[in-house]
Amino acid sequence: MECICANGTSLPPLTIFKAENLSHQWIPANLAADWKFSCNSKGWTSNYHGIEWLRRCFEPQTREKANGGWRLLICDGHDSHITGKWIGHCMDNNIHLMVLPPHSSHLTQPLDVSIFSPLKRVMASQIAPLISTGISRIQKAEWLSAFAQAHDAVFKSENVHSGFRGTGIVPFDPTKILRRIIPLISQTRSRQSTPPIDAPFNNSVLTSSPIDINAVRKANTALNAIVATDEPINSPARKYLTCLTRSSERFHASNAILRKENERLQALVTMRKAQQSRKRKVIQGKHLLTTAEIIYDKLCLHFMHTPINALVPPRSSCNSERSLFCPLPLLSTT
Repeated sequence: MECICANGTSLPPLTIFKAENLSHQWIPANLAADWKFSCNSKGWTSNYHGIEWLRRCFEPQTREKANGGWRLLICDGHDSHITGKWIGHCMDNNIHLMVLPPHSSHLTQPLDVSIFSPLKRVMASQIAPLISTGISRIQKAEWLSAFAQAHDAVFKSENVHSGFRGTGIVPFDPTKILRRIIPLISQTRSRQSTPPIDAPFNNSVLTSSPIDINAVRKANTALNAIVATDEPINSPARKYLTCLTRSSERFHASNAILRKENERLQALVTMRKAQQSRKRKVIQGKHLLTTAEIIYDKLCLHFMHTPINALVPPRSSCNSERSLFCPLPLLSTT
């Protein structure tokens, strides 16, 4: 769940994983401490996640920006945005709620106009090295690491201002939307198909990826016959020769790319084996946690499994009485 402000800033995101419980292994230690994480069996937002985000993310973080005054929350008509608890919380906390018309977010939602599209492009470039290895599934930790980098690259002040400006919200300019919803008359163009040429060097073999292998064999046989007779090579055969040389260069390049992908795949498998060999701990009973809380819980788990004598400093290095670090249990949130 994302939220941007008209002053060019944005709120820390709430990431919802598809799982029954959160796991330490999914959260990189270098993430910002104020990011929020939750999970459910479907991996989508729900009425519960919506009201928790409103209470624990939007309300406290925007109250200071508004100096305790009224705030305007613009959202789409998702079910979680129009529940009684959601509307009641807005009324009790000086929040004006504005719900966008159905099927209009591509024009009226600042996030859709200037943020989500570049976010998808940067995200695709971040996970492209993983996809190129041919793996069937990207792990949650890998996805979150790529998302964090894409998030930092896209959620810039200029992009946020562009979203509010493009939707005509700030500065207020309704004509930016009205002139885009005028129906345009589209013109269809008919294309005339070229009949195939019944010859060895026809268009079916003069492509980068011929699909008819029988036509390729026929063209190769015809080309070898021309070369064997020492006759001048005609124009169709010259075009086919050019196509063959280009195909050869492409095959060499493809082989080099495949070798690199194989190296990346082997490195990825090694990294995953190392990651899966670590101890796992499921965070039970917690529904919405920050990065700092997850890292703290991980440290508690580490010290709970560390021998006591490893935690006691040597006598020679400490003048005062020896003391033990006793990790406190992670406080649950409501």
